[in-house]
Amino acid sequence: MRRLLEVLVVLIVAVVITRAFIAEAYIVPTGSMAPALAGNHKTTTCPCCGYPIMVGHQGRNPLDGGAEEEREAARHYQEACCPNCGWEQLQLDQVAECQGDRLLVHKHLFEFRSPRRWEMVVFRNPQVERHYLADTYIKRVVGLPGERVFISDGDVYINGEIARKSLAEFRGMRLPVFDNDYLPRDGDKQPRWFGWDRHSRWQAEENGRRFHIDARAAKANYDWLSYRHLVRYREDGTVRWVEDDIKDVAGYNGGQQQERRVHDILLDADLQCQGAGWLAIALTDGYDDLLIEIPIGLAGAATVRNVNANRRLTAKPPPPIVSVSCQITVDQSLHLEAGFVDRRLLLAVNGKEIFGNVDLPTVLPSGDRRRLRGPLALGGAGPVSLGVYGLEADAGHLRLFRDIHYTERNGRSVYHNAVNQAVELGTGEFFMLGDNSANSYDSRCWPTPVIREEYLVGKAFLVHLPTRLLELRQFGGQRALAVPDWSRMRLLP
Repeated sequence: MRRLLEVLVVLIVAVVITRAFIAEAYIVPTGSMAPALAGNHKTTTCPCCGYPIMVGHQGRNPLDGGAEEEREAARHYQEACCPNCGWEQLQLDQVAECQGDRLLVHKHLFEFRSPRRWEMVVFRNPQVERHYLADTYIKRVVGLPGERVFISDGDVYINGEIARKSLAEFRGMRLPVFDNDYLPRDGDKQPRWFGWDRHSRWQAEENGRRFHIDARAAKANYDWLSYRHLVRYREDGTVRWVEDDIKDVAGYNGGQQQERRVHDILLDADLQCQGAGWLAIALTDGYDDLLIEIPIGLAGAATVRNVNANRRLTAKPPPPIVSVSCQITVDQSLHLEAGFVDRRLLLAVNGKEIFGNVDLPTVLPSGDRRRLRGPLALGGAGPVSLGVYGLEADAGHLRLFRDIHYTERNGRSVYHNAVNQAVELGTGEFFMLGDNSANSYDSRCWPTPVIREEYLVGKAFLVHLPTRLLELRQFGGQRALAVPDWSRMRLLP
């Protein structure tokens, strides 16, 4: 007992000292930073594809209460649908709501260095705190002192140049588009991934969850496995799958779906290759089409080529814009990350970036952006394709992610800062945006769009005690008990 008391006393003292001098705990009530940080939310599993679903409330003003607000919340959960397959009968209105994420915030980090772009920062906002119950907010730093910030076509522009992310930064901000491990019940009849050519050797396995090809005897052309985006429609009780553009749909927002086309996409996949040949990835952002070629089991150079959308690859392909000596053996599994985000090629094999930063020139937003369709020579049925030549390969765990598409307006504000006109930041001023752009009250919406340095509280660095609800059935009743969700405990970049 004495040892236990000593441990408790030391623990209490450590907590008090930590809170007073190093870190402080906060709870995230709203979903303005979802899915990176969850506010109060409900969770379930899609009955059609098995995908885990998290839906938060709509970020309503906490002072708005009463029956009407409760009815609006119930309607919001009733309209929620699966972000992976579109299934709309989730019955979330019958699920208990779980509390938002708990954060630890480093209070003194910014005394030693300045905030960096894309960091999550806790701050006070004196211009709005008198209208809301909360007096602290968490957003992501986008604009730094002395910069000019402009938002258009989903991207952030700093001093006229697009603001780019590293692969590590993108991993912390990416939003899911489709996970091929969670196929809908009829997914094998309407595949998202398919062999582009009618003579393709790609064969679906595990009901379309994995794909196999033996192209060791193939001639000089790549055999392409391409992605097409399908949207679920229900008419008169009949379900139809229609090919459509990838939109800025946020599963966390439930029935609040957006209609803006997105263009920054990344593929995450596992590959197993045998033989000696080439692996190719085709990517497009609607302006340019990139062809990446990587030697597998051969000594050679990995290359990146910019292929114009109006020409086909011939025996004389365009010269590479970058070439790097590369040798990947065939006796290992390959984890591939390949994306074209913010006009930057993001490419890593087994966590190691092959080319570093490959940046294409900034293209100011215009009506020239095409739909995400690559040229036929790149297997261009969609925004991303995998090609092999001279290899036997297995492809699985195919997941597609998109970048945050910053909306140009927020329905809860008459202000549209940095949208119609660029915002100039002065000394010690920052521009903040939420990841859940369609449902975030941030610098776009405030009367004064900047947060001054003296109002910064600190950097969020740890989700330390996320919770989930455990259903308990006792004596014919049903209760939900909040328990720690260790799988979501993580350090924040």
